[in-house]
Amino acid sequence: MTVAAVDWNEVWKERVQKASQCHEEANCADYWADEETARQYWLSRYEDGGQRIARIIEDLAVTSRSRVLDIGAGPGVLALPLAQRTARVTAVEPSAAMMSVLRAMVAEQGLTNLTCLQKFWDDVEPGADLEPPYDVVLASMSLTMPDLRAAIEKMEAVASGRIHLIWFADRPGWEKQASLLWPRLHRAEYQPPPGSDVLFNVLYQMGIYPNVKVFRSHFGERFPSLDGAVDFFRARYGLTTGEQQAILRDYLGGVITQTDGLAVLRYSAVYMHLWWQMT
Repeated sequence: MTVAAVDWNEVWKERVQKASQCHEEANCADYWADEETARQYWLSRYEDGGQRIARIIEDLAVTSRSRVLDIGAGPGVLALPLAQRTARVTAVEPSAAMMSVLRAMVAEQGLTNLTCLQKFWDDVEPGADLEPPYDVVLASMSLTMPDLRAAIEKMEAVASGRIHLIWFADRPGWEKQASLLWPRLHRAEYQPPPGSDVLFNVLYQMGIYPNVKVFRSHFGERFPSLDGAVDFFRARYGLTTGEQQAILRDYLGGVITQTDGLAVLRYSAVYMHLWWQMT
């Protein structure tokens, strides 16, 4: 079978579905079900003093007149600094906990040009929910939509300038960790989400030939103690037995380091930033 004969959007759908089923079968809780976890996500992305975030924003080439749509905005890692540099930002985020943290940060910073929309991108109705066109449409580490082609077509429908997608080029550290632990915890193979290779081929089959930039990032997940880390991953991995928790504790005890009185689990990841100009 040739590459051209493969429907890459169907490959994407299949891998997203398998990854979702993997977690459903393990009864995994929502990763971002509480505000404290959402705040820890924010802090981990700024562990390097915001250098990675600053580089991404520089690559977006926004101006003070730009109107930005941030899809899967999380707690505002990019949306908040973008609102300080642009005319208007619309942040779309499905998680109630993430959105709660984002709204609190908007109020704390006194921002009046950032609109929050708590919805999955699949459920967004551009005519009712958005105010297009947008000079910059961004989806950073948030490409979990089952139908990627339809999601991108919706992005293009509301964009007048550039579309930026940032996704994983390799298997990030937390996915490698899950791949190692999952068979021991659940006696089943871990199913990771699709990577940038599939993303690029979906775009190519849509007639989109994006610019590409690859970059590496390092950051750490911080916990008050080893027990706190075990509690976090116990929920993330859907653990229910003492044997599973003992396996998890043994693993985390071997990889966590102590920094400033906190238990820190360090990860690295290689990202691919793809962007193109609407014509």
